[in-house]
Amino acid sequence: MRSYLIFILVTGFFFSLSAQDLSNKKKQLEELQEAIKRQNEIIEEKEKEKTDTIGNLEIKRLKKQEIDSKIQRLSDSEKKVQQKLNETILKIDRVELDLLNLYLSCEKEFKDLMLLHYNVDNDADNEIGKEYLSIILNHTLDEIYSTQETKDFLEIDKKDKRYYFANVISEKESSKKKKTEFESEISYIQEDLSRLEAEKKELEERKIRLEEEAAALDELIAKLQSELTVDYFSYEFSSPRLNWPVEGEIIRSFGEHKSEEYKVSLMNHGIDIAVNEGTAVKAIDAGVVAFAEWYSGSGKLVILNHQNGYYSLYSHNSNLLVSKGDRINKDQAIALSGKTGSTDIPCLHFEIRKHGDPVDPLDFLK
Repeated sequence: MRSYLIFILVTGFFFSLSAQDLSNKKKQLEELQEAIKRQNEIIEEKEKEKTDTIGNLEIKRLKKQEIDSKIQRLSDSEKKVQQKLNETILKIDRVELDLLNLYLSCEKEFKDLMLLHYNVDNDADNEIGKEYLSIILNHTLDEIYSTQETKDFLEIDKKDKRYYFANVISEKESSKKKKTEFESEISYIQEDLSRLEAEKKELEERKIRLEEEAAALDELIAKLQSELTVDYFSYEFSSPRLNWPVEGEIIRSFGEHKSEEYKVSLMNHGIDIAVNEGTAVKAIDAGVVAFAEWYSGSGKLVILNHQNGYYSLYSHNSNLLVSKGDRINKDQAIALSGKTGSTDIPCLHFEIRKHGDPVDPLDFLK
């Protein structure tokens, strides 16, 4: 925001003002005070938004910590389940090996029994051998059945453990996804918090500038109350229409400009003309240099007293070509354009003031 109101301070010291002018300045002061009040309200809103954002950030961080703990628990559980699953698989492998050996033993015992059964010698020893092999065979078959049951149980246990293991992996992946989402939200909230900090800082700086302008205007009003005089100027230039100080596009017109974002109305007391840096800035008419130096947000500023009740102001220059007290001719180069002061692009801020009050320059330019 350019500090156009500060121009009043400069021009106020170069011409006398009437009671009506004093009333206008008081009205401007009231507008400034109202703008400061609105700035305070906006700052309070931003502070509340910042507090809410910080609270939301803490909640997200706590949830992320919970997810981190859950992921760690699931990782530990995953390791334990994997270990138990490996143990069960190893047991199944051993049982299968036992079953294979039992089947081989059973097959051999059955063959031996068959040989004895078909043996032509049916003596007592042969009968005893058959009976013994039969007992051994039945015992082996019992072991096979028992081992098979053990294997079936272990297969069921393995299936359960694999199902549980898959659930742990699935829950862990889901938790990792949630963690990523929380990290993304935290990052977004932190960016939002940084934005709020920057906006609040800008608002506070804007408030300070408004307060400075109000203080300066208050001081000027006090001075004007002791310097009320009547003037007798012609209020006429050398021609009805004057040449432009520079050629360029108007990027900010004369009058009130409202900021919807910051709920503040600001007056532009002149026009802003886009122009290349280093362009010659020319006097609109003859006059005397009343001011030529750096001034606050105006940067390098030239003020001409046309000695007819009018003053013209040329600000944001890069170089000044005249000094206070110099007599200037119409269309004489008085400065080189630039972007000094509060502007961040090359331009000329140009004003015409009648008896201290700003008037629309377009009413006087060709």
